[in-house]
Amino acid sequence: MQRNRRAVDAGLLLLLAQVFQVGLENIPPVTLGTLGLNVFLFLKPLKPLPNVCISVDQGYYQKDWQRLLLAPIHHVDDWHLYFNMVSLLWKGIKLERKLGSLFFGYIIAVFSVLIGIVYMVLEFALAGLLNDPSYRVNCAVGFSGVLFALKVLSNHHHPGRISNIMGIRVSSKYACWLELVAIHLCTAGTSFAGHLAGILVGLMYTLGPLKMLMKATAGGFSYFNGSARQRDYYSGFSRHSSYPYNTRGDYDMYTGGLTEDEQFEMALRNSLHDRGKTKEEKAATRGLKKIEQDAKLQEALGDRPIVSCRQPPNLKMILTNNHRTYHTNTNPGTFPCNKPRCQLCPHIHSADTIIGPNQVSYKIKNTYSCASRNIIYAIMCRKCPSAMYIGQTSQTLRQRISAHKTDIRQDHKEKTVSCHFSQKGHCLSNLITCILLQKPFKTALERESSELLSMLKFDTLRRGLNKDSSYLTHYKDSFPNYHL
Repeated sequence: MQRNRRAVDAGLLLLLAQVFQVGLENIPPVTLGTLGLNVFLFLKPLKPLPNVCISVDQGYYQKDWQRLLLAPIHHVDDWHLYFNMVSLLWKGIKLERKLGSLFFGYIIAVFSVLIGIVYMVLEFALAGLLNDPSYRVNCAVGFSGVLFALKVLSNHHHPGRISNIMGIRVSSKYACWLELVAIHLCTAGTSFAGHLAGILVGLMYTLGPLKMLMKATAGGFSYFNGSARQRDYYSGFSRHSSYPYNTRGDYDMYTGGLTEDEQFEMALRNSLHDRGKTKEEKAATRGLKKIEQDAKLQEALGDRPIVSCRQPPNLKMILTNNHRTYHTNTNPGTFPCNKPRCQLCPHIHSADTIIGPNQVSYKIKNTYSCASRNIIYAIMCRKCPSAMYIGQTSQTLRQRISAHKTDIRQDHKEKTVSCHFSQKGHCLSNLITCILLQKPFKTALERESSELLSMLKFDTLRRGLNKDSSYLTHYKDSFPNYHL
């Protein structure tokens, strides 16, 4: 493994240009120090590359454990150094500012060692599974494994972003996996196991016990906690001798016991699901203001009334349906939906053949339910075979029949359906209904035309309950032989 040296290291020059473009004052100290250490060891390596790279043979069998520390900070050539350090520059600026310099340095040190260990475990497992001893002597060097772990950590702290990898837009949550495959396929000489080890260590920190263990280990050092970082931020201000700066307040009632980082992370994750206030939420806000202004309501509801709003539909709710399917019949006819609260199911006439007042029979061809909409329907009476009403609606059958039932309860004599079922010896339980036809009607005129055809078929204008036909006079040109 020989380093490719040019008269002028173009990658190194580009890296220095990138650093000065960002500005030394804008790069946090640990990120800048790590970058400087890698550049220094590239120019003045401690040992030749074959003596610092990590492998199962050298690390485990030869017990050369110092390679765990040396391998991440040495690079093969200037371009290897350039790409790794530019990636560290941007990831380090974001993460170090969020986590604090000391804890970020602690993470880099722990990740560097752990990635080497996980890399040896992966290579040892591949050698055993594939029965190929060459995996035990594969030697890896470079900072890219640590960068993959930092990428997992960065995506965890900054969720919801979209990454563009080789023209493929993918959620940042899965971007590291796509990068792993893309780099392995497009770049020769890269260590797939080394990059995979970085991802696994990152997941051990974000999803596993590593974060808890690291914080527990660092718990004895005051400089690792958040309060130390806050003191560093405000160190430029003068202190007043009478103010109790070191007094710790009990803010758990406001923060729920969460640390500053955890509060920020929770707020960020919640914001991803925030689509702005819905109509219901705005109405609830107006209601709360009215409660605040009304002393009687405050007394009745208390200081903290509970207000709940239904979550607006998201992509998961649209693509997956967790509602129980109540109507499963596939035979022709209209069938009850069998939902617990449906008030129409007892009135459904489920026969597949309908006989009108003129004794004309009609065969229903499709399957319908209470929830079918954009329909032509029939209302019939259990006691009077000649009492049939033909109607049309763009609503569901349940909604339309509910309107008819309201007319009957309110005794609207001017409406024929209400008048029939309100007469002596009749009641709502005598009402039965079914759907005759359902089509993708685009306009009310199309539905009314189909409704009229059904009226003419069963002669409900003369023998049934469709007595009010004045609104159908505009169809007289279509049916000149029928008096409307």
